[in-house]
Amino acid sequence: MLPWVLIAAGLGILAIASERHRNPQQLQPEVVRRALATIRAMESGGKYTAQNPTSSASGAYQFLDTTWGGYGGYARAKDAPPSTQDQKAAMLVLQIQKRFGLDPKWIPASWYAGMGGAATIDWDTVLPGGNKSSIAQYVQRWLDTYQKTA
Repeated sequence: MLPWVLIAAGLGILAIASERHRNPQQLQPEVVRRALATIRAMESGGKYTAQNPTSSASGAYQFLDTTWGGYGGYARAKDAPPSTQDQKAAMLVLQIQKRFGLDPKWIPASWYAGMGGAATIDWDTVLPGGNKSSIAQYVQRWLDTYQKTA
């Protein structure tokens, strides 16, 4: 099958998948835009050069260096321009939706606990590493913020 391409206007987001996996409900640019705005607000207050003082997390989306993986040729997320950080975040949001479906709770759960953790860890768990919120608490705060971005 031929690949299709989705470009979310103004964000430089490019997602490629095969036609047989295409689900137009998953790939609405407005949903991706709102999710990215919510993640930025929750993780860094929208500061693309943010650096977490206690971990390798950096950039507007607070990517761990291992998750960032040198994306776009930048060693750290905080060193990448906003459009590159937005692209990486959008790709991850689309991966989350592909794995878990359209329920928006999976976006913050996966961002906070990782895709594996979101699916297997009790959501009442407070993750180690200086976190003060359980997964469920983080998800609820995220969803509240997400609703305000409508």
